[in-house]
Amino acid sequence: MHNLFDVIPNQFFYIFIGDNKRILSDCVYLAYQSFQNDLSFSCTREQLLTIFQDYFETHLTTIDSEENLNNSRDKALYVLKRLKDCGWIHEEVGENYEVFITFEDYSIQIMDCLFHLEDVRESEEYSGLIYNIYTSFQNFDIHRGDLIFETAYENTKDLIHKLKNLNSNIKKYIQKLLDDGIKDDLQALLNSLLQEYQTKIIDRAYYNLTTYDNPSKYRQSILSRIQEVMDNQDYVSLIIHNIMERKGIEHDQAYDLLMNQKEYIMQSFEHIEDIMQEIDSKNNKFIESAIHRITFLLNNQNDIEGIINNIIKSIASGNDVNDLGNIYINQMINRDSLYVPRQISKSMKTQIEDTVILDEKKKMESIERIKRSENYSHKKIEEKVMLLLKDGPFKGSQLPLETQNDLIYFVFIYLYGFSYQTKYQVEPLNEEVIINHYRFQDFLVKER
Repeated sequence: MHNLFDVIPNQFFYIFIGDNKRILSDCVYLAYQSFQNDLSFSCTREQLLTIFQDYFETHLTTIDSEENLNNSRDKALYVLKRLKDCGWIHEEVGENYEVFITFEDYSIQIMDCLFHLEDVRESEEYSGLIYNIYTSFQNFDIHRGDLIFETAYENTKDLIHKLKNLNSNIKKYIQKLLDDGIKDDLQALLNSLLQEYQTKIIDRAYYNLTTYDNPSKYRQSILSRIQEVMDNQDYVSLIIHNIMERKGIEHDQAYDLLMNQKEYIMQSFEHIEDIMQEIDSKNNKFIESAIHRITFLLNNQNDIEGIINNIIKSIASGNDVNDLGNIYINQMINRDSLYVPRQISKSMKTQIEDTVILDEKKKMESIERIKRSENYSHKKIEEKVMLLLKDGPFKGSQLPLETQNDLIYFVFIYLYGFSYQTKYQVEPLNEEVIINHYRFQDFLVKER
């Protein structure tokens, strides 16, 4: 295994250090985009400088440099020099002494990776990977067995890598619920749930992965078919022979290569349930965290829980908490305050008090507070949905969105639908709707 800096220059990542890193990143991206249609990833020096100049003429930017950069041309030359000094590009002199700029081969590979970090669509295509592995072994062609194992091995690596990425992405959204910019903003929290999490995690990955494209559906068939092939010595001998001819290696090397591919595929599918359970656990944790956060932000009641919530919110925002009310009153605290002296027991005379008449208004207010606190529980939401499902499946766009309570019910119905413990399930639809200024991907609610 070689070291990373055996391939790239030591100063390669220097362009992403310092106050100019965002500007330089923008310029690298513009150059990368403009070079896409060129097979050699190159252009003339003047063409590249023009791209950078256009950027500085349309963006209000300040470059931190000891040089005097008075105009867009100076700034473009500065960026070009930084890319060259850090080993991203090299210059070649062509015909008529025209200078050409070419990205280094390692620069191209790194840019392909860096500028596709947000390409969720490509990274979430689990269906094709799982089904290809399954069909390749179901319709096993012994004369192409070496290629089938090699392709299945690569697809399995890709699948496991993407499942782990999904697991990591859900963890990222859990952390986002706690970030200062969103945790105390109910509207921002709801937008994150209804748009980002729904679109990037639920719609594109989690739903299909836990229903139609669940690896568990194909797991046993894949494992059984691989074992059948490996138990046939004629098949194994032919596959090893084909590997030797195609790769030009010795028998022992070809045998080890086949065994390593077979072991990786089988071990991955034997333990894929563990990854799936962890993904489901993370998703349930996200749902639980979101619900607790929303409930916390909604609780402005005057009971003990509401007072504590309001005090915590005020402390977090730096506001005065003196007027928020008291949970109890301390008269005086000193080092003797916990001391209780012994007293001689005395007989007490009892006296029957008059029956206390409870104020009916206060009684009803207390009952209402208790009801409100339970309205958003898992059980209550489930009961509400099951009642609606008596008339058959319904779409999210059919739910009322007139008040804040309607919106909260809407969110909780959606979130609880992806929990295995719920009696109903939510199926995302490829339909974007706008209801009362709320934009979201519609979904179908049906019995599980």
